[in-house]
Amino acid sequence: MRITNGIIAKNTQNYIQRSMQKLARTQEMSSTTKKIIRLSDDPNSLSQLLNIRSTVAMNEQYMRNIKDGLSYLDAADTALGTAGSLLQRILEYDVQGSNGTLDENDMAAIGEQIDKMIDELVDIANTTVGGKYIFAGTKNNRPPFERVDDTIIYSGNLDSVNREILDQANYAINVTGFDHVIDLYAPRDGGAGIKSDVLDADGNVVTPGETVAHGDGELVITAGDKEYRVSTYKSDGSPKTYQEIADEITDLGDGLAVEYEAGKKFIIYSNSGTLRVAESADGVLGSSTDYSAHPESADPGMFGCVDEETGTVYGGVFQALFDLRDNLNNGITSVYGDDGELSGGVEYSIGEVYDQIDHLLKFRVQVGARTQHFESVQDQLEDQEVLLNQVMSNLEDVDLAKVTIDLAQNQLAYNASLASGSQILQVSLLNFLK
Repeated sequence: MRITNGIIAKNTQNYIQRSMQKLARTQEMSSTTKKIIRLSDDPNSLSQLLNIRSTVAMNEQYMRNIKDGLSYLDAADTALGTAGSLLQRILEYDVQGSNGTLDENDMAAIGEQIDKMIDELVDIANTTVGGKYIFAGTKNNRPPFERVDDTIIYSGNLDSVNREILDQANYAINVTGFDHVIDLYAPRDGGAGIKSDVLDADGNVVTPGETVAHGDGELVITAGDKEYRVSTYKSDGSPKTYQEIADEITDLGDGLAVEYEAGKKFIIYSNSGTLRVAESADGVLGSSTDYSAHPESADPGMFGCVDEETGTVYGGVFQALFDLRDNLNNGITSVYGDDGELSGGVEYSIGEVYDQIDHLLKFRVQVGARTQHFESVQDQLEDQEVLLNQVMSNLEDVDLAKVTIDLAQNQLAYNASLASGSQILQVSLLNFLK
């Protein structure tokens, strides 16, 4: 093949261009410290890299969720700790009021102090973090607890505030004030018996329109895996008065008790506290009586139970403190039942307050367990972040020492190409005319 000056010039130009491309590539890697800069650089490694980056981005969101959740949980733990300390102080007042050495004025003064502590407990129950009320469920933009005279009204809901801390792993970060709420509406038509709708904590009907009792006998209420029973009474002829029915239930002595005040209240409840049937009284039990049932101690929430219709809080720590205050104000130190057992008074409230301290402690332990879980997942994600960053570095980061050497070599090769080209191409027509 005949080699011409044009071929030599063209080849020299190609060699110089290749040297320049290698030099540009190593300069690019040196300045960016990345070996994958464009899609064509390494498609296989790039696919792995994109998947890992997606995982890292998700983990970063999980970390933010965990930090947000921990702020809720830490606030709940602090609030429960403060509430526990408050109950310890109340317990000291309770013991002081039950020792029998105080006169009525002194006991009333302690009762006034207890009343102020109830307000303090309401403030604790309205604890916020980041402008959100942590015991209000998802209706957390306003204070959930309000004291109206001697009644606590709850305006939050029982929904949980969740955070996703791992793929498809959602956990509640809030502690709702009430874990167990059931409302029963039982219109009595005087004929077929008592019909009721039982609602669970989510408001779902458990026994829609079902006849749960006929005439005399038992009213059986089923809610979830729990069953409640209360005796029912059918009046033939003229309806019985509330007082007559209260007397009949009391005479049975089968574990049921009645609270009745003419024109104000008529409450049937079990001594175990598992059922409460109440209505406002007109003095006569007619043919269209409405009942509401509130299971109080079967599975009470942190602050007791709540009527979802009215927001009225039943039982729990607030009721225990109201009872203690009333006993102090009335100077009632001890009340004994027919069996000789302590059943009321300031002395009885000591056990009640102890129970509430233990009850709040149970929820604080739950908060602590959830906090530990979140922190454990946080540590796991932090360790995973280190490993993923190492894998990404192996895929895309350059060996800076090697790139520096390659850059020097490519620079030398490029300069050599230029020098060689200048020597070859410096021959011209004038050289042959000499």
